[in-house]
Amino acid sequence: MSLVTKDYISKNVLLFFICAVFLFFALKDIGTAFWLDETWRIQAAKATQLSFFDSPSLWVRQFLSYEGLLRLLILFGADEEWHFRLPSLLAALVSLFLTYSIGLSYFDKWFASFAAAFLSSNAIFVYQSIEVAPYSLAMLVYLALVFYIVKTKPADSLWIKCLFILLAFMLHFYIGILALITFLISHFSFLSHLKLLPQNTNANGQYHYCKHTHQHICLTQS
Repeated sequence: MSLVTKDYISKNVLLFFICAVFLFFALKDIGTAFWLDETWRIQAAKATQLSFFDSPSLWVRQFLSYEGLLRLLILFGADEEWHFRLPSLLAALVSLFLTYSIGLSYFDKWFASFAAAFLSSNAIFVYQSIEVAPYSLAMLVYLALVFYIVKTKPADSLWIKCLFILLAFMLHFYIGILALITFLISHFSFLSHLKLLPQNTNANGQYHYCKHTHQHICLTQS
């Protein structure tokens, strides 16, 4: 284990404890029998076999949707309950780390830990983390979009943000709507902020952009 990894674990030990408790409760039921809706999704993934020449757009879409992921699992030999539920569990686990990181970007590690603990203790979150359904993956994509917005300038890499929004729509329509609204608010609030900047801003670095607060800080004294 590298020094960087050891240092990260030592500084965020509470986060790893939260994840361990979450996994303890989630793994208890990951191998239980399928619910009816889970069985329906798996059977639908097995039954749908579209040809590229019949409908290219639908052929591409079937592999970009959640059913496409199920088809890949079947292709690689998945045949037990936990095989199909593992992607949702991994997505939920990464969502906890993203929630913690987003909280840490604006507040301290105690608030970030509280946010992660609050999410991990939610019964619906735990249930969906071991369900053969797109909800956990859709939440991961949305949190990844928020994390990317927090860590970058609003005007940077718009195509990556649009890709996150597209994936959210492919997984769950309402999560896609939420992702689109989040992107529009962050983007157009940044454009409005640019109009309020002083006119004497120049290319010599008089104003410095802070990616954490999305504000321009004056580097010269008046």
